[in-house]
Amino acid sequence: MPKNPKSGTVGTPNAPLQAHLFPYQPYYCEENIWQLCGHEVLEGWERYAVFVSNPTRTVALWGQRAALEPEYPIVWDYHVIGLVREEVVSPWLVLDLDTEFGFPLDATLYLQQTFFGSEQWPELYLPMFRVIPAQEYRAVFSSDRSHMLDEVGQYKKTPPPWPSIQTTEGNNSLPSFITMTEDSVGRVMNLVEIQKFVL
Repeated sequence: MPKNPKSGTVGTPNAPLQAHLFPYQPYYCEENIWQLCGHEVLEGWERYAVFVSNPTRTVALWGQRAALEPEYPIVWDYHVIGLVREEVVSPWLVLDLDTEFGFPLDATLYLQQTFFGSEQWPELYLPMFRVIPAQEYRAVFSSDRSHMLDEVGQYKKTPPPWPSIQTTEGNNSLPSFITMTEDSVGRVMNLVEIQKFVL
């Protein structure tokens, strides 16, 4: 599959969207995108956080840096990306800090590349998408990072340097975002629906 440059200069001349501008910690995509959604570089842009998962939490994605074999997709329990556009007439862009396909990347192209061949995949691996307005995500998301602890309470992967994200409503709303039902925030879509959404 074609690979694109890791960083681009889409945006205004004074505020290009480049991956290095955004806080990043591998394996903490939900927190990376929470940080990204509030970044000053995106002030004035239309922004969404998008959770990618499915009922079995076995969603396949091509082009992820964490894949052990580049010629195969990786299977995540969930992944989180940013979806942004500068103006109503501007194209939608995906901001995925973990992809090899480019940053930023046209949303239609991202979906084509990341879920390439999915029409032939078993249902077990098919993606669903929870699309959440960035302001709402920033207000209600929380994580105590307990999903990253092993049996003895040690982190499986190094946690981010910033404090865990908490709200007045609680300290761990993460599971409700991963569950692909409509009884939580945002809107749940399948692949065809989100492809239409980003047109």
